[in-house]
Amino acid sequence: MLGKQSMLNVVLTAVLVPFLYPHCLRLYNHGALDLDHWWWRKNGSYTVRMVMAVPPVIHLENFVTPLERQYLLRLAEPLFERSYVMLDNGSALLDNARISSSAYLPLGDPIVRRIAQRAAEFQGYMDADRVDVQATAYAEGGHFKPHYDTSPDDANGRQRKSTIFVILDAKCEKCGTIFPNIKADWSGFSKEWCKHLECDESVLATRAVPGSALFWENLDSAGNVLDTSLHGGRPVISGHKVGLNVWTMVHRDEYA
Repeated sequence: MLGKQSMLNVVLTAVLVPFLYPHCLRLYNHGALDLDHWWWRKNGSYTVRMVMAVPPVIHLENFVTPLERQYLLRLAEPLFERSYVMLDNGSALLDNARISSSAYLPLGDPIVRRIAQRAAEFQGYMDADRVDVQATAYAEGGHFKPHYDTSPDDANGRQRKSTIFVILDAKCEKCGTIFPNIKADWSGFSKEWCKHLECDESVLATRAVPGSALFWENLDSAGNVLDTSLHGGRPVISGHKVGLNVWTMVHRDEYA
């Protein structure tokens, strides 16, 4: 049983956090609060589960905390623009293969920086400056047909080595991420997986659970695109979904 002090902490957290959060966010937006030194700076804990060993596909439960999700949603909202599709020649165009809105988030923001550092640390003492963070929003009818996250090198000659896709908010059914080239049969596994994955599918497909994420590699050790990294954002038939792309970038010459 909880002691009196523990019970008091629970009650104070439940009552004060919803009240204080919007006011603290307002102070931060006016430069009067440094979130990097506030009480909610702790990463919290998340659970790591291996979905596929080679190449690695890993589920990260509660990778982003509820307060971080609220903050990132508010930060991204005024930045969203219609998403583009990148062509092999490096140009971008609007295409019905991708119906969503997206926004790159500034790494100078303390919360965005914290997510980048968490993603870098997860992959083994990597530099957070290698990480790009992009929010993406799907309204009703939104989707992204199967594609690879690798694309022509960016302006700095970089490529997306790996992806962590986080769900910030979702109110939709069967609207997660699908991997057409990864066969799946969950019949012999714990039903607990069905909280995070679509267990009735013959290929790997995630459920859109806020806070949770999926990590996968886009390139092999020689810098070649992995067939297993082909993935798509399933259609939002009803409701909405907001996700966060966390890409770890590498230079092509690192594979030379």
